[in-house]
Amino acid sequence: MGNERVIALRSIDLTFYEGEICSIFGASGSGKSTLLNLLAGMEKPNRGQIVIDGTDITKLSEDEMAEFRQRNIGFVFQSYNLLPMLTAEENVAMPLMFLGMDRAKRLRAADVVLREVGLAERLRHYPSQMSGGQQQRTGIARAFVARPKIVFADEPTGNLDSKTTVEIMNMMVRFARQFGETLILVTHNPELVEFTDRIITLKDGEIIEDSYTNREEKHEALT
Repeated sequence: MGNERVIALRSIDLTFYEGEICSIFGASGSGKSTLLNLLAGMEKPNRGQIVIDGTDITKLSEDEMAEFRQRNIGFVFQSYNLLPMLTAEENVAMPLMFLGMDRAKRLRAADVVLREVGLAERLRHYPSQMSGGQQQRTGIARAFVARPKIVFADEPTGNLDSKTTVEIMNMMVRFARQFGETLILVTHNPELVEFTDRIITLKDGEIIEDSYTNREEKHEALT
C-alpha cells in the first residue's frame, strides 16, 4: 500500500479434513477474508502452498483455477450474489451449466435442492421477489447443487435477522453432513462458530487458537 508493506497473514499452517465443519473466526482486519481468498484461489500467496485434494492451486493458471473452482468449490456470500435477471431455479442451475450438464437435467437438479431448502413455491421467482432469507436459501442451494468438495461461506448471515440466521446455519450444516462435504465458515460473529466442529481464531494475521468443540470426538472421526 504505497510505500508501506502490509503482511496480511504470517506463519499459517493448516490442514482441513474431508467432511469437517470449520469456522475461521476473528475481528475485522484479522486476516480471515484474505485467508478465505487464498484458500479459494482468488488470490495467490507470496510464498507457500495451498493444496486441495492433491492439487497445489498456487501453480494453476487463471483458467485452470476457474475450472478447478467450478468442479470442487462452492460459495455462500453475505450479499447473496444472485443474478437478478435469472429465477431462483436458473441461479441454482448455473454451476451445473459449467460442468456441461444439459439444461433440462440441471433444472431438475436445481428444483430438487430448492425444494430441500423450502423454496418449492419460489422456483420461478426472481431475487427481487424474494426476502433476504429466501435469497440466502437460494444461495445455499446454488453452493451445494454440484456437490463440491468444499463450500466456503463468507459471513453468510450478516444481512439476516437472528431467527433466519439459525435456520440458515442449520441448513448449511445439514447439507455438509448429508453430502460429506467440507464447510469453511468465515465470520466475526461468536454465535456462528457454535455451529461448527472446529474454530480457528485469527488475530493480526496469525493463528492464536485452533480447537475442536469436542476434541476427542472430532479426532476419532478424522483419523
